Amino acid sequence: MKIRLIHPTVLDDNGNAIRYKRLNMLSLTLPTIAALTPQDVEVDLKYEAVDPVNFDEKVDLVGITALTNNVARAYQIGDEYRKRGVKVVMGGIHASALPEEALQHVDSVVIGEAEDIWPDLVRNFQKTGTLERIYRNAVLPDLQKLLIPRYDLINPDYFIKPMFNDMPIFCVYTSRGCPFNCDFCSVTRFFGNKYRTKPIENVVKEIEHWSAKCKNVYFVDDNILGKAEYAEELFKALIPLNITWSSEFDSTAVNKPKLIELAGKSGCRSMLIGFETLNPDNLKSVNKTFNKIDKYKDLIKMLKDNGIAPEATMMVGLDNDDTSIIERTIDFLLENGIIFFRISILTPYPGTKIYQKLNDEGRILVRDWSKYDVTHTVFQPAKMTPEELTESIWKIYNKTYSYAGICKRFWKLKDLFFGKYRKRHSLFFELTYQYYIRKSIMKRLDPISDEPL
Repeated sequence: MKIRLIHPTVLDDNGNAIRYKRLNMLSLTLPTIAALTPQDVEVDLKYEAVDPVNFDEKVDLVGITALTNNVARAYQIGDEYRKRGVKVVMGGIHASALPEEALQHVDSVVIGEAEDIWPDLVRNFQKTGTLERIYRNAVLPDLQKLLIPRYDLINPDYFIKPMFNDMPIFCVYTSRGCPFNCDFCSVTRFFGNKYRTKPIENVVKEIEHWSAKCKNVYFVDDNILGKAEYAEELFKALIPLNITWSSEFDSTAVNKPKLIELAGKSGCRSMLIGFETLNPDNLKSVNKTFNKIDKYKDLIKMLKDNGIAPEATMMVGLDNDDTSIIERTIDFLLENGIIFFRISILTPYPGTKIYQKLNDEGRILVRDWSKYDVTHTVFQPAKMTPEELTESIWKIYNKTYSYAGICKRFWKLKDLFFGKYRKRHSLFFELTYQYYIRKSIMKRLDPISDEPL
């Protein structure tokens, strides 16, 4: 029996599948599902953006994972395989939010996390050749079992690699779930509202399994400081591994200076923070009042003092935003030396509270999921036209990624590149990456998008 696991590409504005030279980040999903697959079953991984799908190649079962922005292509793939009589299973956040929609294009949907579902699904399919329409966990997985993702099944040349490494940056998670419930985010609905953690010894074993080929790790946790005691124990365990790592946490980390100091000692090179907005009324409107705007600069300084480069996500298009948000956001990014950032147009993903609100108000303008990529305006903003909102992110990017903007941001980070943390921060690599991002922006591509052909 052969299973093919597919990560679909995205569609362009004409509905065509986009191809890339290389992918920016190695997704954890497919290697994890492959590791859950019984060992006597043949499985391969297909990252369609760099490795086109041959629909006529014989496989017995297809598994597809998709977010909202690539689910339109996922549906095309599902349709093609079903025409050929191949059974198709889909999982991921979008299918979990809209399973009946997905079932128009696939045979079965896995709602939520797959750990306790996939092995039995495969075994039953082996025996009977049948699938249930919907699979759903009665309880969330406890994450206690050691599971080494099957990175051996991927072609490392399909991904951007750090200098002097044979492997791309590999991803590890230590926790799932979030107690916050921000209106624009689907994490809590999908992963639950409590933190669940993996045994730290298993995290260490997972890193050690691949660290001979790559010393760079990205922890995909939505908030790696979510449990302070656990984070402290984790960071202490990372110190002897001699790795460089990155992750993300929320802005309440400003109240945990000892943990930030320990993160720096354990090899943390950058941290992504969801600052989101510079308007407190916006934070209130989306249930994110735990962000304290007057503490943003203190947190950024705390990171830099510990050798950690600050990264940020910022959002435009909330109901209190007008065009003045453009210059305020530019000034914030330049003055604070944010090394990397993503500016997102507010995007009402299905399953979120903001989607329900805008839908109830009749403000959803576009239901083509391929446009839900944070660079298209898909709803009617309160204080801007859709065109003004779309242009706002490119105005921010164009100024912050101008040569003058890059120089100003990097000047604010000079202590990282020339001080005691310089071995952790390669000025050459970071400037090269900034140029790569600038090239994407000049083509109006999202800066975290992959390398275009």
